[in-house]
Amino acid sequence: MDKNPNKAIAILVCFFLVMMYKQTVWDPYFNRDLTSPSPIDQGASVSGSYNQAAKPYSTSPQTTGTQNSGVSAPTSLDNSNAPLPDRPFPTASEIQGKGIVRVNTTDLSADITLLGGRLSSVQLESYFKTIDKLERFDLIHKEENVPLPLGVYRGDLNDAWVQYDLVENESIVSRSPETQLLTVDATHGSSERAIILRGTLPDGSDIRKEFHFANSGYMVGLSVSVIPKDQRQVPLELEWSKYVPLPEIQDKYSGSGFVWYDGTRATREKYSDVTAIPIGGNAVRWLTSADKFFMATIMGMGTGYNSKVFALGQGYYSRLLSQNSEENYLLVLAPKSIEILSSMGNQLELNIDLGWMGLIAGPLLYLLHFLYGITGNFGVAIVALTIMVKFSTFFLTSASFKQMKAMQDIAPDVQKLRESITDKTQQNAALMDLYKTKGVNPMGGCLPMFLQMPIFIGLYTALISDVNLRHAPFAFWINDLSAAESLQVFGFPIPVMVVLLVISMLIQQWITPSSMDPTQKKIMMVMPIFMGFLFMGFPAGLTIYWLTNNLISIAQSQALHNGRSAKSALGVTAFAATGILLVAVVLAKISG
Repeated sequence: MDKNPNKAIAILVCFFLVMMYKQTVWDPYFNRDLTSPSPIDQGASVSGSYNQAAKPYSTSPQTTGTQNSGVSAPTSLDNSNAPLPDRPFPTASEIQGKGIVRVNTTDLSADITLLGGRLSSVQLESYFKTIDKLERFDLIHKEENVPLPLGVYRGDLNDAWVQYDLVENESIVSRSPETQLLTVDATHGSSERAIILRGTLPDGSDIRKEFHFANSGYMVGLSVSVIPKDQRQVPLELEWSKYVPLPEIQDKYSGSGFVWYDGTRATREKYSDVTAIPIGGNAVRWLTSADKFFMATIMGMGTGYNSKVFALGQGYYSRLLSQNSEENYLLVLAPKSIEILSSMGNQLELNIDLGWMGLIAGPLLYLLHFLYGITGNFGVAIVALTIMVKFSTFFLTSASFKQMKAMQDIAPDVQKLRESITDKTQQNAALMDLYKTKGVNPMGGCLPMFLQMPIFIGLYTALISDVNLRHAPFAFWINDLSAAESLQVFGFPIPVMVVLLVISMLIQQWITPSSMDPTQKKIMMVMPIFMGFLFMGFPAGLTIYWLTNNLISIAQSQALHNGRSAKSALGVTAFAATGILLVAVVLAKISG
């Protein structure tokens, strides 16, 4: 086989670029299910197919009632006993008209419906829907054809049409008869606020839901109890339902999907792979429905539960099943922040999917947050992290450069040998003798590059999955490190950082020693342009990483190219890195 290191390097680089392109551009766009019905078409068939697939709803007319448990008189905004429509679940206007209880904490604002006892809104106080921060992010995407989350199921019955009564609560601070809204302030004090709902299932069984809110944090306690009228032991199921937009379903790399944990390992199922046929795990501790940056987890307080997940149209459903008539849960309604989830215990940080490079991405993510604690700016922290990674791989890079320089020096000898020996077997043997005589390792310039790729992939995974980079600014127009950057120039978006990245790659490739012939070198110069188009869709944080890496590499290459020793080149690298870091700090300070 022809041991041509230039071909090996070119093939390796091309393979790396093609894989990145496939995962970030080709698959998300071209692997869409173009035959999927539109959201309107899907939504129109959800309610019917839901009954056939999961049998979660009773379509019999039902009346509501109140159990007598000796507690204080309940509050009901509308306790009509009229028969209810023969439909799976009520509309948003019907739910709104029956009353809403809003609970405000320092981290959450949750709306609980009295019709169905479900969550119609969970706004995260510290996170916003868009970069302008005009509207807080809501975990619940309301859609008429998808039921609200926290439905309770007992066989073929459920509480979608149950008109719950609210047990009188001294924490209520305001009432609005016009909007049927009761407000509970839980932002002060150390005691929990309890929201207790009581109602009656269609078969006459009494049902009770009790929510517990602390004044801060992302955990909400929930107790569910059913006193069956027929005394049958029927499994109790608690459901989290979620409407998922089509682009999110089709994006296989967004981190959206279900995760369940059995105490040993976390199992993941992308929304794009979930069907109407229920699947799930046994002895499950918690079950999560998540998008790229946020999640909703149902955690049972027992040792393990059966679970199931399924999809109908654009509705995605996850359930924990209990054999008891009374069950206690913890709801985790939170951003996918590694610090926040780790502080809650129960291995909740496993909800963050760092992929197959998690062993590298995890420590890099922790290190990034540590540096942010020092710098106060995630853009500066990324620059500092890049510098640290660059120094950790300095000797690999130095060895790679020296081998490439050596290959460049013996290129004329290699060319003469190829011209004089036509037999491939003899030619390869002669090349090996030449490499041995000159002390050159033909793969020496390729192997260090290969060893550094896992670091890049790990850092890429860490940066695209970190909720803390969402809407996190760096400097000037770069105000969201989780999104692609662009500067508006006369009404046209110009990806300035990407342009600088391409220029740096062209410079780096031009000054890097190579034994390629001029034609090959010109062909390889196309790669930076290709990378530029690729990076136009990448998060700004990743562009900052790669640009910083390239600028340091240029200084390092120049030092080594001028014959400096490794120690001297390390000093040049340190000087360049310090300058780049200072520039990043100044830019962040000026614009901040």
